[in-house]
Formats: sequence, C-alpha cells, structure tokens
Amino acid sequence: MIMAWMCAAVLFTACVTAAGHGVARIARSVGRPTRTVWTTVLAVAVVWPLIVPVMRPVLRNSAQTVATVEMMAPIVMPLAPMEPVARGLTDRLFDLVAPYGSVLLALWLCASLLLLARLLLAARHLHTLTRGAVHADVDGEPVLLSQSLGPASVGWRSPRIVLPPWVLKLDAPLRAMVLQHEREHCRRGDPRVVWYATLATALVPWNPGVWWIARQLRLALELDCDARTLAYGGDAHLYAKLLLFMTQQHAAPAVHVRLASSLAGPGSHLRQRIIAMQHTHRTSSQSARVALGALSVAALFAACTTRIPGNVDLGDREETASVQQPTVAVEPYFEFQVEKPASMLPGSNTMVYPPMLRSAQVEGSVLASFVLRADGTADMSTFKVLRSDHELFTNAVRIAIPEVKYTPAEIGGRRVAQVIQQPFVFSLDGKRPAGAAQLDDQPTPGTPYFEFQVDNPAEMMGSSAVLRYPAMLRAANVEGTVLAQFVVTPNGRVDQSTIKFLRSDHPEFSESVREALRAAVYVGAEKDGRRVAQVVQQPFLFSIGGKSLAGASANASAIVAGSGGLGRLSAPAAKLDDQPTPGTPYFEFQVEKPASMVPGTRTMQYPELLRSAEVEGTVLASFVVGTDGVPDLSTFKVLRSDHELFTNAVKTSLPTARYTPAEVGGRKVKQLVQQPFVFSLAR
Repeated sequence: MIMAWMCAAVLFTACVTAAGHGVARIARSVGRPTRTVWTTVLAVAVVWPLIVPVMRPVLRNSAQTVATVEMMAPIVMPLAPMEPVARGLTDRLFDLVAPYGSVLLALWLCASLLLLARLLLAARHLHTLTRGAVHADVDGEPVLLSQSLGPASVGWRSPRIVLPPWVLKLDAPLRAMVLQHEREHCRRGDPRVVWYATLATALVPWNPGVWWIARQLRLALELDCDARTLAYGGDAHLYAKLLLFMTQQHAAPAVHVRLASSLAGPGSHLRQRIIAMQHTHRTSSQSARVALGALSVAALFAACTTRIPGNVDLGDREETASVQQPTVAVEPYFEFQVEKPASMLPGSNTMVYPPMLRSAQVEGSVLASFVLRADGTADMSTFKVLRSDHELFTNAVRIAIPEVKYTPAEIGGRRVAQVIQQPFVFSLDGKRPAGAAQLDDQPTPGTPYFEFQVDNPAEMMGSSAVLRYPAMLRAANVEGTVLAQFVVTPNGRVDQSTIKFLRSDHPEFSESVREALRAAVYVGAEKDGRRVAQVVQQPFLFSIGGKSLAGASANASAIVAGSGGLGRLSAPAAKLDDQPTPGTPYFEFQVEKPASMVPGTRTMQYPELLRSAEVEGTVLASFVVGTDGVPDLSTFKVLRSDHELFTNAVKTSLPTARYTPAEVGGRKVKQLVQQPFVFSLAR
C-alpha cells in the first residue's frame, strides 16, 4: 500500500496547491504578502499525509468506527457533489499501483538520506564561511563581509546580513536598498523559512507538488521583501537595474546558497520580481477575486475528499482461496467466506435505462464491485466499476444501487458485510433484465469485432485501392513494407480515425497507405448473417520489381506497389519478399508455417471469484513466440480483456505453455502471435 499512499499524497498535494495558488493571487491583487499562504500550504502538504497512518488507528479505537473494505482514512469534510469524482479518481490511482512497496520505500529512504546529507553539508559550509567572515559596520548596520557569499541573510537563531566587499563600492542609494532588503529578510526570519522549505523537499523527494510549493514560497519571500524595500522610498526602476547587476555578479550556484535568503542569487525568480515591481496598481476586479475564491474553495474540498490509506503496508495484500476468515471481524467478507451470500430482493431494482442509449438502440453491461453492509444497504464509498460499455450505463447503475435492497450475507446466523461483484445488463428485448448473473460476451453494438469472432471476415474488393509508390523512395530504389491496422465498418469503408501502423519501413510508405485506404472498399464482415465492424490487419508491400507476394493464406491479402508507381490488390499473401532483420519477429502472414500451441501444455485456471459470480469473458493477447517455442513474456500485451482477473490468469499460465515454432524456408523463426483465451462456464 506504500505506492497507493504516495499516489494519494501527490493527488492531495495537487488539490491543496491549487487552492493555495488561488488564495495567493487574491492576496497579491489586494497588495497583501503571500508568504503565510505558501508556508501553510507546504505544512499541510507534507504533514497531513504523514500523520494519517498514525491518526487512523487512534481515531478508530476511540470512536469505535467500522473500517471499510479498503481501510481508507477519509479527510472529514464532505461535499456531496464532488466526493464521487475525487474518490473515483483516487480509486483509479489505487488500482494502477504495482506491488513494489519494499523497493519503493528503500528508494525513498536513499533519496531522503542523500538530500539530508547534502543539507547538512551545506549548513556546515555556510557555518564555515560565516565564521571566517569579517565583522564590519556599513552605514550604521552591523554586517559580515565575505568573498564567497552575499548579499544574503543567514542564520537560524539570529539571522545576520552577509555582504561581499564589492557592495561597499556601490553608490549610497543602491547600497541602502541592498541593506534594506536583507534587513527585511532578517526581521521576518526568512532564513528559518528557507531551511524549513529545504527540509520539506528532503523528507518527501518523490512529491513534485512539494518541490513546486517550496519554489513558490521562496518567490513569495523575495516579493514581500522587494515590496517592503520599495515602500521605504526606493525607486522601482533603479531597484530593477540593481537586481540585474547583482545577478551578474554571482558566480556558479553553490550548494550552501540554497540555505540563504539572497537578494539576487541563483534561483531568485528575477523575471517575476521585476514584473511585480512594474505592476504596482491592483487592477483585479471584484468578480475576478470572487471567481478565484470559488475555485480555491472547490480545490480545497477536492483535497478534503481525497482518501489517503490509513494503513501503509510494504506491499499489496492479496486475498487467496486459502484464507478462511478475515483477521478482523469488522472487515467485509468475500462470497466464498460466507455461509449465506447476499442477494437482491425481488422488485427492489429501480434501474432506469438511459433514454439516449435506448433511442439509439445501444445495449451493454456494467460489472460493478461494492461492499454490502450488514443492514442490506450498499456502501457507495467502496463502489468500483470493473467493466462498463458506456459511461451512461455506469451512471444509471451508480444512481440505482443506493435504492436497491439486499438480503445481507450471514455467517453463523449473524449478518455481516460482504464484497459484491455484480453484473448489470441493459437489454432492449428484455430477455436479460438488469442484474442478471450472466454478461453478454459479444461486443456492444457498434464495437468492432476481431477476426476470430466473425463468421466471414472483411475482404478488400480487388480494384478499389490504388497504392502510390512515393516518388522519392522509388528514385532511391528503396523498398519496404507497411503493416496497418484499422476498422472496416459494416458498409465496407475504412474508419480513418482507427488507422494504426504496427510496422512501417518509412513514413512516406505510411502516408501512401493512408491515402489508399481513403478510397478502399471492402466486403463487410458478417456475424450471424448481419454485417458488423471488424478490426483488420493488412500488409502493404512496396517493391521496385512490382513482385507479388508468394504463397496463399485465407485472409492476409496484401497490396503491392511496383516500379510503375501504382499498385492494386494482389493475391492473398503469406510471405513477404522483404524479410525482417535477423532477430526481428515475423508476423503470421510472413511465415510459411505459423506457430501453434502444443496441446496439453497450457494450465490456465479459471478465477474463483469470477466462477462463483458466473462471469464469462475473453482475453486477446499479443506476444512473441521464440524459436524454442517458449513465449517471451517481456513482449506480452493485452489487446482486449473482459476482466483484470482473466488477464492475470493468462499471464500466470503463459510461462508454462509451449508452442511449435513458426517456420520460414524450413528454419525456425520468431513470430508475433495474437491469441484469444476464452473463459467459459460449462452449462
């Protein structure tokens, strides 16, 4: 859970930063300093995520609260309209994290130790410089003169002004401005604030928001001192020239400079400071300030609804079939752990079919997960969408579930909370009412099919596509191949927005293929006697000799462009004249004998949670099979999956699978395989 906690902390920091940015702009518009705003924002961004794991057990024990399924610690300041959005975003972040908690913690500790060591080294160097500095009195102000530092104010307990000797040569008005600026830093205790900001970035170096806040805090300190210096009667134009001059006097940045409040040192935000001096008149309207205030309040409430994990483990916890009972009685049970699972009460489903999708005759399904309390009501803070065919279906389910009544799960005669995974099917013919246990394993109308799902695959009409050989490449005798993927609509045209190039030997070849596909006409794919959209992968060969492709295969038609500059559909292809470079895997249409799985070598397990819920599905995966018949897992990609648990089952079983390697010219070669894995329950 350490990575989930980090993601939540970054999201929380972003919301707090947005709120602080709005408040700071309002303060500047009315001529108020912003140092307090950014100091507070930095403290909240660093401290709150760190204390939540400590506060959570204390609050739970004192209030005897009931933990939710994910043991999350909400920041208690509810805002009903925004809470589902913020919590939904946090849930998505938690779903994406990987089980590398120990490694991540080690990297965090190493980074923090390095930065803290750098901080201590800088402090020691600064102490050495100040001890070796010469005490002097400049215009009645006690200062330290140092060749290596200044103008700056340094010191934790008693800040002091440090000046380089060349400042003494400045004219009296300029020297007065330098002294006044550093005097303001000392008076406000800015060196301590700089230490505080530097320490904060060392504690949480992985949080980019904290680094940005620390930078804004240093800018706020300089803007505040600039304003106070000019308030004593300084000329803004002359002061800007002084800043430019002093910036030129600074040498390369040294590590100890980061711990000093410097007039114009490295990282002193010179441009922003000069712009601020030129805009002394506040022109922001009342309406602009109100809008900024509203946005700041919205960002603050978004931060308050961000859920930060209350228990930070070093790794992800996985429930397995070997777990018989939860370790804590208040945690929700899974279906295989209860004696009597929760069930929906007949007639309590009040789900409404979205009118827009009904009028468009769009069907679909939603697979949702949530915790059902012991009183039979759903805990919507635990609601997650595992699969959905449309956002409007998701919204309909989200609205209906709080009104649905369930019979709670039972163990030993007592009612308990249970984690529910339930499909909700939206069907126009009414054969599958919402809440049915079985999901339709076919794509939603309008979703393209893959070749293995259709009865008759899409096929290009022979004379429809004209492929032009790029003149520049033809003159240079450059040959090549393009493998394109796109969707052919039911009316036989190519959906231009879906064109992807899986392989291309030159961008000019890709553009030529794109032009050809605009005019291409296909015989649409068929499924159960009706025309449907289909995902097509097709090779396009550019050959100076205009040679056709050898071999024959059912569906791997290719277009060939020859030396004449134009090409049309050739015979179906199985082998390209241009072979991949040694070590590069072949595509199926390029080999004479495709790779095939050896029977009995795959030991795929049906996920128990989905089996008990009677959920079926398919995973379409892509990977490279080596010349030894072993899948290369580093090339594994999921092209389509009906559930993450199905995907995990395929990943787990693939290392034990063995294939008969692909062959070209009698030799074994690597091949890129696209294979469906179907999970079906026996009826």
